[in-house]
Amino acid sequence: SQYSTVNSQRTVPYVPGTIDDCRGLNNLGFSIDFQYLRGANTEGTPAKTTVTFDTVGPAPPTGVATGVGEKLVEVRWNLPAQNTDVTRYIVYCDDGTLEQLPNRSDAGTSSSSSSGTVDDAGTTDAGTDTDAGTTSDAGSQGVRPLQDTTSSSSSGDTTSSSGTSGAVTAEPGTSTACPANLALIEGELPNPNWKPCGQITGGTGNKVTVTRLGLNDDAPPLVNDQPYGFAVSSYDNLGNPGPLSAIVCNTPVETTDFFDGYRAAGGQAGGCNTVGSTLASAGPGCALGFLALALARGAHRRRVNRLVTRSAAERDQAR
Repeated sequence: SQYSTVNSQRTVPYVPGTIDDCRGLNNLGFSIDFQYLRGANTEGTPAKTTVTFDTVGPAPPTGVATGVGEKLVEVRWNLPAQNTDVTRYIVYCDDGTLEQLPNRSDAGTSSSSSSGTVDDAGTTDAGTDTDAGTTSDAGSQGVRPLQDTTSSSSSGDTTSSSGTSGAVTAEPGTSTACPANLALIEGELPNPNWKPCGQITGGTGNKVTVTRLGLNDDAPPLVNDQPYGFAVSSYDNLGNPGPLSAIVCNTPVETTDFFDGYRAAGGQAGGCNTVGSTLASAGPGCALGFLALALARGAHRRRVNRLVTRSAAERDQAR
């Protein structure tokens, strides 16, 4: 029927609703009145209720940036200006095998996105974390300091070879390549079939450290010297995803920390403790270790000096 009826008389036109009528609604309330009729007359007091529709996710984070380490990538961002309904941020990783998005342009945002720098608040290596504390299974593996250049939606950024829309940025000083067939597209809603590679609960967290392509321990680990694309989506308390942030590409690299150099120079573990304020309080293990490292570095410098001197002498003799 195209009309609602009261006593078989046509009154207000009635048009059946569809899911499209609810698409794009952000906390919009609809009032519903219930009237009790007896014959042609109403009885009692009409009842009223309000139904709120929210089918739009929050605005995406801004200023997405990355730092790399041994088989890991740290992803960090600035909070969106309107983040009161954000309950978690999810990071998506793309190694070139992520399922492509269907052709659509209904992403939209519930508010405009602008930069708002916040303090660090929580990190995970491959999964979830709260807004406080930092965890990582990287051990002594270093993380390359984050670059000053961050992703943005302005023109001129490096774009993916797959021809996807939106800005794609690679960090300065690292591999500028993005994976082929990059499925991440800035401004589009994430594919429901995608598995997140990192997430942080709460609306104030702003970084995660990714070591796997999924949250489970059996997910494939990140591989050194292989490029990956990253994007972040904000989620509200109803589970509505926001559009993807700008996409950033980076490549994990092999790192060498102090202990790698220490062991390579002949150092061994043995009661080394540097909690004290002086080398003497650190114990003989540390003193011998530091001495071995210093001698090894000195020997290396002498070898280099001898090579340079010998090369200079050979050049003089050649003249």
